[in-house]
Amino acid sequence: MNRHLFHPPKFGLGRCARACALLMFFLLPALAGCAHHNSVKPLEYTLISPYGHVRTWAVAPVINLSGSRAFDPLRVSDELFEELQQVQNLNVLPVDKSLMAMQQLQMPMLTSAKSALQIAELLHADGIVVAAITAYNPYTPPTVGMDIQLYSVHGQRPGLAPQPVAQVSAMFTAANRTVRMELRNFATGRSGADHTMGRRRYLVDIDAYMRFVCHAMAQRLLLQVQKARLNGR
Repeated sequence: MNRHLFHPPKFGLGRCARACALLMFFLLPALAGCAHHNSVKPLEYTLISPYGHVRTWAVAPVINLSGSRAFDPLRVSDELFEELQQVQNLNVLPVDKSLMAMQQLQMPMLTSAKSALQIAELLHADGIVVAAITAYNPYTPPTVGMDIQLYSVHGQRPGLAPQPVAQVSAMFTAANRTVRMELRNFATGRSGADHTMGRRRYLVDIDAYMRFVCHAMAQRLLLQVQKARLNGR
């Protein structure tokens, strides 16, 4: 899937959301040399920035392209913001900042990549993250599809339609074995792993599952940004 979110050009919004050769997230042992690892609470997985210095990203409210009204796009926007906020060398602006900028620009909805860049420029951000939920099924096993793009205010060519620095689309179907393995690794490295339901809660709690999706998509986006930087973009 290689399409821009702004084709066709109009979408309604939901309510108001070091450099390295390879990007990866990893789990650090809570206590080195501990013989009884089951007694050690795991630490969070960490997302690594592709930048050697601080960059500022805005986050646009998530667009709902799923056809479902069973979730709150603003809540998803906040979860995506919270995952990106944990990345070092990234200064991520809250979704409310984007909403205020849209109000100031008299922009009731995000209509194009150009309008997204207007928000970033008004907020003095280096770029803006635009995401959309493309599929949503909260029932076990849950399914969430997401498309996420990063637009940079720098390097855009005048007179041409803005192009994303990086774009990723993925479908997270919990019935898929690969997705379940990624989810298991994610859940093991999160606080709350000692929840009474254990990792299974990520399969029955759609909000917890959405957090996993936001984390996984943030990871994929950062990897694509790193690849773009290595290619001189």
